[in-house]
Amino acid sequence: MIQPICLCIAAFLSFVSCSSFEFQRESDKQKLQAVPYHQVELQDSFWSPRLKIQKEILVPFALNKTRPAVENLRKTAAFLDGDTTDLPFPHRYISSDLFKVMEGAALLLKENPDNVLESKLDSIIDIIGQAQQEDGYLYVAHITGVSKDHSHWGGGGMGDRPYSWVIHSHEYGTYV
Repeated sequence: MIQPICLCIAAFLSFVSCSSFEFQRESDKQKLQAVPYHQVELQDSFWSPRLKIQKEILVPFALNKTRPAVENLRKTAAFLDGDTTDLPFPHRYISSDLFKVMEGAALLLKENPDNVLESKLDSIIDIIGQAQQEDGYLYVAHITGVSKDHSHWGGGGMGDRPYSWVIHSHEYGTYV
């Protein structure tokens, strides 16, 4: 008999505390105002040093790790120009890894402009532009056909045409 009473009391207290919590959250929301990213300036001793480390150490490290993606894009551009002698290696998401690193670097450049880093990103952007088809489509595996018959990832490669293997690819995110 004591257990059902305790259970009822616990349920009631949970309900009351959740209700007042929700009320408090709504009132807090009224006090907050969204601020666009470009209007935020960090001037503290916690985040500012971390952003400096990201720009000086993490971004160069990550760009170095994504060099194979840049090379694949360079080979894709050459393929579009008619050179089929050196095709990119099959990989499902290596380009999107590069794009995410570039996104992070661009956000850091907003906070701390750096001509050297900006120039590096510009050179990669030029390669990306050359690797895109005329309509803007960019998915290395489909443009070059390197994966249509490849045995990796379940025997189906990455599809033989655009949007034919979407469930297993990053293709939607690469249509610029």
